[in-house]
Amino acid sequence: MAKETVSREFKEQNGFVPEKIAKTMALFYEQIDALAAKVEENFEAHGACARCRPGCCACCIDDLTITQAEAAVIAAQYPNVLNEAPHAPGMCAFLDDDGLCRIYRARPIKCRTFGLAHRWQDEDESGEVYEMRGICELRQNDVDLETCDASCFIAPLVMDMRLGMMEKLTFGEEKRIALRSLFGK
Repeated sequence: MAKETVSREFKEQNGFVPEKIAKTMALFYEQIDALAAKVEENFEAHGACARCRPGCCACCIDDLTITQAEAAVIAAQYPNVLNEAPHAPGMCAFLDDDGLCRIYRARPIKCRTFGLAHRWQDEDESGEVYEMRGICELRQNDVDLETCDASCFIAPLVMDMRLGMMEKLTFGEEKRIALRSLFGK
């Protein structure tokens, strides 16, 4: 079976999403959303309360980068938004004046997991690996993260690796694109 490739025109136009990419991303988003819901449920079982609600945009930072596949989905599902003016610098370019996401259904993986407790590994100067845990600053006093088991955390590295493999197979390379750069294309 021949490897499918995406033409340079596709990358430049950023508006046509081959059906395979759209389906793959839709399934991936469903899996991430289900995982995020389970992680949140487990975290709340430790006494935390959900704080993320429509209009809360504390985690909606500027300078966020996404994959080519995520950019293609946004371009295909929200071409009109890309012709509007982006939100002022400092916050995510896709926020509206009320702090709501204008591309919510196609929001990137990072946005789907913001606000959740995260865990990852880091390495100190001596090469020793240790676990790091973090959460949205609005929730950091909800629960002692050290007392929570692994089911209360999302592991971004696993999602990033899977997304990276999808990028390489589809586009031949991993490339990050600034969200703000999608406007006006």
